[in-house]
Amino acid sequence: MESCAGKTAPFEAVSWYSVPPGELIVSGETAAGTWFVSGNRIVITVGRLYVGPLVRHEMLHAILHTGGHPQEFFRGKCTDEVICGRDCETPIVLPTARELAVDVLEVDAVLHPPAVSLSQHEGKATVVVRLRNPTSENMFLPGELFGEAQCVVGFMVSAVSDPGEFDIDCGSLAHHPTDGRVYFRPGETRRLLFEVDLRVTYGRPLRPGPATVSAILFDQVRGTSMARVLP
Repeated sequence: MESCAGKTAPFEAVSWYSVPPGELIVSGETAAGTWFVSGNRIVITVGRLYVGPLVRHEMLHAILHTGGHPQEFFRGKCTDEVICGRDCETPIVLPTARELAVDVLEVDAVLHPPAVSLSQHEGKATVVVRLRNPTSENMFLPGELFGEAQCVVGFMVSAVSDPGEFDIDCGSLAHHPTDGRVYFRPGETRRLLFEVDLRVTYGRPLRPGPATVSAILFDQVRGTSMARVLP
């Protein structure tokens, strides 16, 4: 979250709490999570503790140290990393944007951390799929593209020694609610984050050893990098 926001904050200054569902009330309404400026506290309801977009939303509040939802961050720099509710502003339409050919996008995927321990980290990691507009212009991907692919944007992690040991998942980039387009500013990198557990996978669970991490964009595998699974 510091990376997308372009700001830093002391992680150790945040206090974390969990409460049973229905017991977190914010402005008279039940909530799944919230950040309190008093004590720099993040509270998440049980059952939502591993919902990455929600947790990252509250982390962004702590980094910015505001309870509001500045469009620059919640609908701009970090729009693909967080969920944003009804009080977030509608994202803007970039002026003079031109259609971007899919094969022009620079695409890759990395595992974070790049060496994941099945015991120390309980197999949990994050796959970051990155898409960069390499042009110097405002660009967009048209909305109709997203209905033509089985996997719009996703990832695959595979063991080098045994391709049957793999995990795969797909998602979608945040698009404009009116025209369905996905906009990119000049040189902008948009990131989609996937929480993974390499002990519970789509294929056979990964065992210790080297692995490849690849991005999937409109059903095409691109941007492969190396990672390692540790005992």
